[in-house]
Amino acid sequence: MRIGVVTDQRLRIQDGHIVSGTPLTGPLLALCADSRDRVSFLARMWEGAAESSVPDCGNTELWALPEWHMLEAARAIPRAVMEAVRWLRSQDAVVLVMPSLSGLIVGSLLILKPSRRAQPFIVVTRTFLSDAILMRLRAHERLVMRPMLRVMESITRLICRRAQDALFVSSAVRQGYPFGNSKIAPEVDWGALQRVVRTQRRRDRIVYAGRLEVEKNPLLAIQAFAKANLSGIELSIVGDGSQRAMLEEYCRVHGISDVVFEGALSHESVLNVMAQSRLVLVPSLSEAFGLVAFEGLAVGAAVVHSGAGGLDEAVGGNMNAFRVTDLDPEAWANAMLAALSTERATGLDGRLRPAEWVTLEECVNRLRVVIGPQASSLRKERTVERGE
Repeated sequence: MRIGVVTDQRLRIQDGHIVSGTPLTGPLLALCADSRDRVSFLARMWEGAAESSVPDCGNTELWALPEWHMLEAARAIPRAVMEAVRWLRSQDAVVLVMPSLSGLIVGSLLILKPSRRAQPFIVVTRTFLSDAILMRLRAHERLVMRPMLRVMESITRLICRRAQDALFVSSAVRQGYPFGNSKIAPEVDWGALQRVVRTQRRRDRIVYAGRLEVEKNPLLAIQAFAKANLSGIELSIVGDGSQRAMLEEYCRVHGISDVVFEGALSHESVLNVMAQSRLVLVPSLSEAFGLVAFEGLAVGAAVVHSGAGGLDEAVGGNMNAFRVTDLDPEAWANAMLAALSTERATGLDGRLRPAEWVTLEECVNRLRVVIGPQASSLRKERTVERGE
């Protein structure tokens, strides 16, 4: 079966293989080792090759849609649609990673059937469409973007309804997309959690791990740390983003010396940092699932979180999770002190994976079982057309 995967996440070529720094794409890349399938990634943004090249990595390939800025969309999107149509005609089944502009384009094409075949497809929806985008915009920019995002959300819902299956990273995300045949598939890298180095001896360190963007609210982590006035404990800021310079300046101006900016680390390095720390802070304003909170608990750290979006589902009432909905630094400082002073058992209390969750590997296996015969029929039809 030829499986097409559509994503806007950054992919790159390394040692002849397609690699990704995000947990979501990792399991899909792992499918490439299965010789039964040929996996083709269609990505709008990627690194490592020229726009027009199509590198082949074993039984996988990577197609790049043309890159563009918003002001160039009117000219660039028609080119992207033509390229997507050409790519789509060679696929037996499709996995759409949503929300993404590439996913909207290909999903719309799947509904319109430009290739004269009704390719079966499933949708994996990994985040809220509008929250994170709107938070980064100024007030006048939101007025322009909000109607556009609402249209994109409506198209996404239509695509979900037409899909053979739909998977969501959390129940919180699923609520926005009414769809009967759906399941929860958090983007958890189970293999990495098994490999992480656990230790009983933890450093006197608190960790914030995530993008340094307004929707992740890293400033609150620093403000709460300063309020808590924890002697001999440092705050490690793991991650990078547009707010880093502002955060470093804030620490300098306010004389907060025990904050260390680690920069972006590999996923497994982040897990090991959390495993060697006492507390993980997740002060997000918007969170589709709350992967950092889940992973922090999984490697044995306590977690203080905001409860935004899917965070409550991620921590699942774990005894090591402290929920603070008040965004006041004083309230967060008190929660941090309570978490550090309470001796509790570490880990996920045996609840590493709830029964209702499915992995992305299971998602694609489901694709084979549910729509495999239909895809095989399409493949035979294409072979006849080519006269092979």
